[in-house]
Amino acid sequence: MKSHPHPERPDRLQAIAASLATAGIFPGRCCPISAREITREELQMDVCGNKFELICVRSMHAGIVNDGWPLFAILASKGCNGDAVHSSENIEDVELTSRIFASYFTPDTYANEHSACAARLAAGLCADLASAICTGHAKNGFALVRPPGHHAGVKQAMGFCLHNNAAVAASAALVAGAKKVLIVDWDVHHGNGTQEIFEQSKPVLYISLHRHEGGKFYPGTGAADE
Repeated sequence: MKSHPHPERPDRLQAIAASLATAGIFPGRCCPISAREITREELQMDVCGNKFELICVRSMHAGIVNDGWPLFAILASKGCNGDAVHSSENIEDVELTSRIFASYFTPDTYANEHSACAARLAAGLCADLASAICTGHAKNGFALVRPPGHHAGVKQAMGFCLHNNAAVAASAALVAGAKKVLIVDWDVHHGNGTQEIFEQSKPVLYISLHRHEGGKFYPGTGAADE
């Protein structure tokens, strides 16, 4: 056991929920929506809201049971110059942790056997909330989920983030009919994953307000000229 609690822990959500309750926002003025696990197809939706078509699959690890999810895949999409929100590499790396008691993506980002499911639930709820707002079923919303997401890029999980919830929500909004999406990321850290995912996406504009310190502050990206 580590001597200090990890900063990404359930207390974070409990503190926010307590503040919402004290302000009479929830319970009170908001109603909950049920969470469901995001699908692989949604995680591989391109950054313009189109679905990627699976054109070739090849398993390199025949001894690993993968519950029908291909370990490696070649995907193609029509009508968009951008990439998928997440690659097969990211999705399979996260899913693999569900078969291991404890594993690390980076020195500060680890997972247990329940982390992959938690990440899929977080992303699924964000997608459904964005869809509900864009289709007029909700006026606005606030997703209180963990793990977070803005450091997770196309291929890699890092910075406590496994799947990129904001990117999934933006893609879901486009599918639901939004013409353009603006992501304003107000956090002490630069959302390098979200920036990478939408670098070539015309319908999505990403703006990050963060601490940089000449690239010395985590994750070292997010300079003014990027």
